[in-house]
Amino acid sequence: MINKNFGFGTQIRKSPYFDSTVKWGATGFSVYNHMYIPRDFGDPEQNFWNLIETAILCDVAVERQVEITGPDAFKFIQLLTPRDLSKLSVGQCKYVLITNAEGGVLNDPVLLRLGENHFWLSLGDSDILLWAQGVAINSGLNVKITEPDVSPLQLQGPKSAEIMIKLFGDSIKDLKYYWFRELDLDGIPLIVSRTGWSSEFGYELFLRDGSKGNDLYEKIMLAGKEFGLKPGHTSSIRRIEGGMLSYHADADIHTNPFELGLDRLVNLDSNINFIGKEALKKIKDDGVKRLQVGLEIKCEKLNGPNTTFWPLKSDNKNIGKVTSAIYSPRLKKNIALAIVDIQHAYTPAGTEDTNDAVARRPDVTQAISTLRARAINTSYACTFFPWVTVRDSNSGRLVNVPPSVAALGTFGSSQRSSELWFAPAGFVRGGLSNGAAGLPVTGVKMRLTSKDRDDLYEANINPIATFPNEGIVIFGQKTLQMAKSALDRVNVRRLLLEVKRLVTAVANKLLFEQNNSSTRARFVNQVTPLLALVQAQAGVEQFRVVCDDTNNNAEDIESNKMNGRIVVVPTRAVEFIAIDFIVTNSGVSFE
Repeated sequence: MINKNFGFGTQIRKSPYFDSTVKWGATGFSVYNHMYIPRDFGDPEQNFWNLIETAILCDVAVERQVEITGPDAFKFIQLLTPRDLSKLSVGQCKYVLITNAEGGVLNDPVLLRLGENHFWLSLGDSDILLWAQGVAINSGLNVKITEPDVSPLQLQGPKSAEIMIKLFGDSIKDLKYYWFRELDLDGIPLIVSRTGWSSEFGYELFLRDGSKGNDLYEKIMLAGKEFGLKPGHTSSIRRIEGGMLSYHADADIHTNPFELGLDRLVNLDSNINFIGKEALKKIKDDGVKRLQVGLEIKCEKLNGPNTTFWPLKSDNKNIGKVTSAIYSPRLKKNIALAIVDIQHAYTPAGTEDTNDAVARRPDVTQAISTLRARAINTSYACTFFPWVTVRDSNSGRLVNVPPSVAALGTFGSSQRSSELWFAPAGFVRGGLSNGAAGLPVTGVKMRLTSKDRDDLYEANINPIATFPNEGIVIFGQKTLQMAKSALDRVNVRRLLLEVKRLVTAVANKLLFEQNNSSTRARFVNQVTPLLALVQAQAGVEQFRVVCDDTNNNAEDIESNKMNGRIVVVPTRAVEFIAIDFIVTNSGVSFE
């Protein structure tokens, strides 16, 4: 039994949830951001299974908030990060980097915008509070920088949504990925966000009154009992599987965003000004010398994470270092993140053939001709190419499987992270190497060239492509409808299926009601707000609902039929970006 008064003195702080974590079985703690964090609730492998199968509640009060307010708060926060924040809305979160003048990464927090000039940085382990205060002194901007009384909990895992519904009601289902809202739970003030550091579906609950910490922890555990909720800690196994960075391990002041494959968080081409911009421009122009990669370590099962950086050698020369390593019970192998010299950073996928039946290199031309010969023409189906390689969780062997396996998994994960009418493709929602399929995709049976990708897509075959910095990505979302229309895209077909479901639910409740103008008006009044919500969530650009005398004549009424007409203009996905570069003479004004 742990004495709740243990510790190193008052210089290391305890979280508002400390007593509850001890009560629920925490037996070991470490220090992070000058605070104790529970790290041991028993078997770490069982903690991993709890996370991916049910749900865990993690005390992450160590993720301290840096609060930035004042008339110049937005200008100041943009100064700290290379990510363009011009489209960041109040109520929205963004994953951002904080860089120094040399382009080194100081932290990778989640940014929350609470007001026009009110922000929180939810931090990993570093002293960004002091950094921000130091920058503010010399910035000439009118800002106030403090550490508020805010302490996060993470509720993560597939059952977390059901637990949140029990705590807050059905309205919580409308909370979108990387958005937050202010809530009150029986007098406990909270901000709840659809974020987390687990690579699983989940939420963060930011407690705004430290005196109510144990009360909040107990309420959540009680609500989650019927769903199998367990107390837990952030899983090193799952975060390494998901390629999630741990500051001071996989990233630090000596690494830059391009080495970490985080180019998307650096907007060098915008007119924003931020610390490290010139240095990052030079790094990009010169090219990086190292890259972060994922590794499989073939040795005896690791008994725990590495506690030192392990050197990597090739021909007795140092080529990099292992930054994080662990044994994955799901993959049944040792996995790791490493930073290596660029020439050793990439090995073509699909070099290990374990299934003789499909070990032959598929042919793009043959795939296209086979599909055309079948003459399939429907918007209710789609196809992908090539086959992918996954790790069999039972045998540990690499197995080649049809691409539909990965595609269906991506459909599900895309719908969990955004609305179902967003394309389940691309670097954001189609990254198979980043776990978009819900299973570990390790390779493809054929590396596609850019011409291969174009030829396949022209033939309505969605390519699965490999990119050196992004890994394996689903790079298309066409249906098998041959005629050009909005329905030749997966996101539009899924949109219409959802609209049909919503409208059908309304229509069913009007069956056997009086067929008159009042009932027709009820149909319009009930369907309109549903479509307005879809519109607000970027599903449609415009819509119209018609159910009146213009489309319901006497003959229809005599036949006991009521006609409704739904007209929608679906929101299309960006699939090509065309940029014109115009070189002009010096002295030309751009005003």
